[in-house]
Amino acid sequence: MKAVVILCLSAGVLAGCADLDLLSVGPEPEPAPASLVPVNTPTADTPRPLARPSNLIPDVIPETAQSGELGRSVVSLGNPADQSLWVETPLVSQVQNGRVIRTDTGAELAVQLRPGPEGGARASLQTLLGLGLSPAALSELVIASP
Repeated sequence: MKAVVILCLSAGVLAGCADLDLLSVGPEPEPAPASLVPVNTPTADTPRPLARPSNLIPDVIPETAQSGELGRSVVSLGNPADQSLWVETPLVSQVQNGRVIRTDTGAELAVQLRPGPEGGARASLQTLLGLGLSPAALSELVIASP
């Protein structure tokens, strides 16, 4: 019986300690007024982004008579030193303008289609990143003429 009384008294004492806030280290710091918050404003010395090189935009190539979907192909990373929007594919026999479409999201990008070796397609780094693909992944794309 004594144990029950001691247990009940201990619970009552501990419940009263909850309002004492024994775990706090000190008073809460007040937030700085809005007028004292530093603002980064650009100056004449602020670095600006460089203009995008014009060699990333493919040259305009005369359209061919063939248009529409040419086929589907698994695409891997091509030569990363060749900077522009291009896809090498065995689905074309000459260089032409075209577009590639992700099969999973429908994202589409205008590219230069180049003849390539059998067994899949290779795309530039800019093309893969423009479609939101990882350069290390193998992804299926729809290859189409404009």
